[in-house]
Amino acid sequence: MGQIGWPSKTHWVVPSESGGILLDPPLEEAACLVVQNHERRVNGADVASHAGLGELTRSARREIIEAAVAYTTGYRDLDFPRQLEQRPLILSGHQPELFHPGVWLKNFVLAEIARRTGAVPINLVIDADTIKGTSLPILQGTLANPQLGTISLDDYQPLVPFEIREVQNPECFLSFPQRVCEQLGPFVAKPFVLDLWKFVKQRFGEEKRLGYILAQSRHLLEKEWGLVTLEVPQSRVCRSRSHLLFVARLLTELPRFREVYNAALARYRRLHRVRSAAQPLPDLGSQGEWIEAPFWVWRRDKPRRKPLFVSAKEDRIVLSDRNGWEFPLDVAGSVGVEKAAECLADLASAGVFLRCRALMTTLWARLVLADYFIHGIGGAKYDEVTDDIIREFFGVEPPPYMVVSGTLWLVKGEHRSCVEDLRAVEAELRQVRFHPERLFTNGSVDAKLEANLSHDELKVVEELIAAKHAWISKQQTRENARERFLAIRQINEAFQPFLASIVGQLEERRRKLLQQIRRQSIFRYREFPFCFFEESSLREFLQQVTKLSRADATGSGNSRNSA
Repeated sequence: MGQIGWPSKTHWVVPSESGGILLDPPLEEAACLVVQNHERRVNGADVASHAGLGELTRSARREIIEAAVAYTTGYRDLDFPRQLEQRPLILSGHQPELFHPGVWLKNFVLAEIARRTGAVPINLVIDADTIKGTSLPILQGTLANPQLGTISLDDYQPLVPFEIREVQNPECFLSFPQRVCEQLGPFVAKPFVLDLWKFVKQRFGEEKRLGYILAQSRHLLEKEWGLVTLEVPQSRVCRSRSHLLFVARLLTELPRFREVYNAALARYRRLHRVRSAAQPLPDLGSQGEWIEAPFWVWRRDKPRRKPLFVSAKEDRIVLSDRNGWEFPLDVAGSVGVEKAAECLADLASAGVFLRCRALMTTLWARLVLADYFIHGIGGAKYDEVTDDIIREFFGVEPPPYMVVSGTLWLVKGEHRSCVEDLRAVEAELRQVRFHPERLFTNGSVDAKLEANLSHDELKVVEELIAAKHAWISKQQTRENARERFLAIRQINEAFQPFLASIVGQLEERRRKLLQQIRRQSIFRYREFPFCFFEESSLREFLQQVTKLSRADATGSGNSRNSA
């Protein structure tokens, strides 16, 4: 396995070697933060209470635990004791897809921290996102000549949210493991996809939505591996009363929230010298009287997500997708927000779905729901913006979070980088081109060259060396600069026929190194789905987390600098 490290926040880097993992902070510190944050919440001293969200937090936590229990027990037995609401709550989340092992590592960290603290671990299934494509990266070819190709999981269906996206081609979907094994045959003896698809076929009989089938199958597999966690779709969280109250409040204060949101993005771009207005996220825009909100809206008859826009009237606000749909919310009086939340709850029955964007999902999770949140590197970098929004809009210091990442290569074996070798060869080629005289005056090299040169050729070489030294020793001036440059270049070119064999050898070595580097870059690709790996490799990689916790218990080096 590779090195394990915990770099500081400003140096989050995906581990470069196979088996490497990143945990920031380390496990024992993360476990302590979970306990401390839980105690603050119980005592009413947490950030949510300081932000005036204490009561909302209590109801929101109760609702997400109830939703997670109900959802999880719909497809697997529950291993949790009762009185879950009294325990700390930790969250993570990802889209319900076949992600790479570095993403899956978050689930193992989630379960391990829960085991150490007695917390309730919930993984959010981010089903409000859309499926960008159903072609997954896969290795093709041979060990000697690997190719990076794609393999289809299902027929393509453009930009439909996971929440409603059903399997389009059952034959393609169910035959996926056999096709994977055929293509991976030269590289992986027994891909784990065969084991995963036993659960997939089972769930396909009960569930038709692609993302849910994959997520539930993975969760069933995790249970076999000893992970004790709950899962709940983001869509169910968005339908909870507490979340709708939160949304209604933000919509009534949208002008100020938009100002804070866009200012946070501007500060991020300045700090990180980002020029693109679309990075890390686009600003919330406006169209006349309509202000863009940080939510998606889509309709059952038109499932493509649209940004939600809001227009404020005297005693109400109007929601719109700016594509023919509008919906008024009464926000007058002291109970306006509660009335608005009740109206929002009725949207689903009318076939309209209001969902959080990514940044709002983690803001809600970190500020209101969880005692601790586990991020990947990408989400963590974006949450610099979230931290800024929490400070400016809610007036509190944002709660801390954990960053988890890892790298596992699909093909076992030593893949020593050849980049330095290539640099050395290219340096030698530059030497031949620009300093050929040195090859005849470096002891061992000149003897080999001289053996292949005739007496007359050696005499020419000696004359070229003398001429080169004469021009080099002549001081350069404005008057002779061009003449000096052209003369040295002409001498260097005159050397080349005598060095043809060396150039040929170096060029051939360079060609082979470039081929090897290309091969290595394919073998070092880290985005292959976790189910393409062998079980033994996955277990060794993912269960490092458990081994780390055992080492902690015996007091053996779990620090930011340990390896």
